[in-house]
Amino acid sequence: MDRLEQIAERNARANRPRRSYLSYVFDEIRDAFDARIPAYERRPKQIGLAVIAALIVGAVLTYVLWPHAKLGGKVTSSSGETVELSTIWKDRRTVVVFYPGAAAEPDFMLKDLEERRPKIAANLIAISSHSSDRAAQIRERDHLGFEIYVDPTFKVIPKWGVPFLAANATAWAVFIIEPGGKVSFKKIGEPLPTWDEVAAMTNRR
Repeated sequence: MDRLEQIAERNARANRPRRSYLSYVFDEIRDAFDARIPAYERRPKQIGLAVIAALIVGAVLTYVLWPHAKLGGKVTSSSGETVELSTIWKDRRTVVVFYPGAAAEPDFMLKDLEERRPKIAANLIAISSHSSDRAAQIRERDHLGFEIYVDPTFKVIPKWGVPFLAANATAWAVFIIEPGGKVSFKKIGEPLPTWDEVAAMTNRR
């Protein structure tokens, strides 16, 4: 094919009617492997198609291989009852606060959280790693109106990605779980958002 024929062929391709974006895509794919089109024109199309194919395959593999398990797990309440966490946010947004189960007592933070509790438009629970008896003592002593759940055997807390900073002491962490289990906010480790900021997040959606 001489130069004039190449120009005429290219112009014909450019002027051919296309009914939709889908037809445009099909035309580009066909042109990328059409031997009548010069190699210097086909090569960029082929590279572009290869890049797009790699992105699509990567996206599919990421979706398939990425863990999609919803957060939850069986914990024990301060009264000694076994509870599946996912039942708490089945129908209502829930704020989940993890706090250390050893070392320094979390009095100040939990009392402050109790004071802000009326502003939080969601269920509110705390989770720690000590015993249910200890959780009951803290609730009674600090006059807490929200439940403290415990995971003394460490079967649940690690699944949330909350690390242990000492033998039985986890990091502080805050999660906001939407009805059904979707995590809309997560902060593990300090500095935490203020409880007023947490309350604001539960009220804006």
